Amino acid sequence: MECCDKSIVLRWAQSPPVPQGTKPLPHQVAGHVFGRDNGHKKNKIGFLQSEDGCVLKPVLGPKKGLREVDFYKRVYDTNCDDDVLLRLRQFMPGYLGVWNTPEHPGLSYLKLEDVTRKFMKPCIMDIKVGPITYDMEADPEKIKREKSKFPALEEVGFQVVGIKVYMPATDSYKTVERTFLRALDKTTILTQGISQYFTPDGVLEVQLVKAVIEKLRQIEAWFLSQRKYTFIASSLLFTYDGKALHDYKTLKKPSDSSHGHNVHGKVAENSVENSLSILNGAIIKVDNVYDSIAEVRMIDFTHVFQVNNCHDENYLTGLQSLIRYLNDLIINISESSQISS
Repeated sequence: MECCDKSIVLRWAQSPPVPQGTKPLPHQVAGHVFGRDNGHKKNKIGFLQSEDGCVLKPVLGPKKGLREVDFYKRVYDTNCDDDVLLRLRQFMPGYLGVWNTPEHPGLSYLKLEDVTRKFMKPCIMDIKVGPITYDMEADPEKIKREKSKFPALEEVGFQVVGIKVYMPATDSYKTVERTFLRALDKTTILTQGISQYFTPDGVLEVQLVKAVIEKLRQIEAWFLSQRKYTFIASSLLFTYDGKALHDYKTLKKPSDSSHGHNVHGKVAENSVENSLSILNGAIIKVDNVYDSIAEVRMIDFTHVFQVNNCHDENYLTGLQSLIRYLNDLIINISESSQISS
């Protein structure tokens, strides 16, 4: 498989063509944005969305790009019998192969599940995990560049690279750019960064934070159980449905009626707490709402390497730090009573 070569980068430096049947990925907070200068190389090749709703990620590098393709193929191989990889699938986007188009000669794309597609108003946060974001093949210039991106990384253990939140009060999105997030320190990354993702109405969604922590604990358990792979500069993609969250909170509000009402105005049986709510056309138990409207997936596998019987301490350090930060978010905000239960 060929990847993007220098001639393609130069030819598309001004205006890369959008392939027929695709469009620039609409809900994106990090990574290569199609049509915009990307990274120090300033090419304008980026993520696309196919007409069937899948994510198309350009295979760039070429070495690191092919490494990611190979990793997806290994994990999703129909003949895979490696329990470590089989258990990893639940935490990754689905893999649908490699996509090519004659409009982008010499360039291939990974075709992946869009985990936001099922949500009406997806809220997104991208967090790169681990205090070290460069691999053993990095040259001094690369190491210096990575360390300068987020000066507090060594203390924090992770970096928030983008946030996009649906604001129901105005029926619009708020975006927190990576330039702002990179300027934060080990304290403000929580109070001015992460907290924005979990406060679409200005108050902390405690149950949503708890649901996300539980999902992170499951990923942590996988990392503690495996000693075969190390993940460098890999990210966690957080998503939840802002519209479903708003509808559920509206459903929970007391009314003059003795019965609760679902988002379509139909009377729900018994109390809200004991009934079934209809959200996004799917029937789910109310006590599982927050778990059902939120997703956490591992993404970005260009720097995944096999190791010889050792834990991925870099990833675990970042992941466990993130879990502590989220627990602190609940504790700190709860003390000031700025919460939504």
